[in-house]
Amino acid sequence: MNGFNEIMEQFPGIEIVGEPCAADWNREKGIGCAEDILQANPGDLDFIWAASNEMGMGAMLAAEAAERLEAAEDGVTVGDEMVAIFTNDVTPESVERISEGRMIAETTHGFADWGWFGGEFAVRIVCGLEVPETFDIRPRIAYLENAHLFYPDPALPEIDWEGIQEECQ
Repeated sequence: MNGFNEIMEQFPGIEIVGEPCAADWNREKGIGCAEDILQANPGDLDFIWAASNEMGMGAMLAAEAAERLEAAEDGVTVGDEMVAIFTNDVTPESVERISEGRMIAETTHGFADWGWFGGEFAVRIVCGLEVPETFDIRPRIAYLENAHLFYPDPALPEIDWEGIQEECQ
């Protein structure tokens, strides 16, 4: 939350309304928090940001129930009384919601990447090969136009499995 708030403070045209609501990475609690936010801000609320996609999907459901979110093939409608939902994680379910135009965007810190590179490093360790001490997986953003790169077939860098097999023998 601190990092998000520090960034938002740099943009005087963006006003954070209300206090943060702890939804404990839980969809149902996310619904409750979003209902409170939506009721307290019946007019000019452009988006809700949730720190996890479970809470964000709860916010999406609450916004839909309050008729404040309208899915659109070309992305979520924002403005008037409509709100967009931004969140974090990128799971198959949330990418589907982005593809449906029900969530606007989501940052990822690499669930698919963790398994992909974790598999490579596990094989390398078992084979006695060198592995990096640290490995940087860059955060990325999933949105309508690139959601297909995250699910169902994540676009991940190639790994030279044949080369690793040869080194392993």
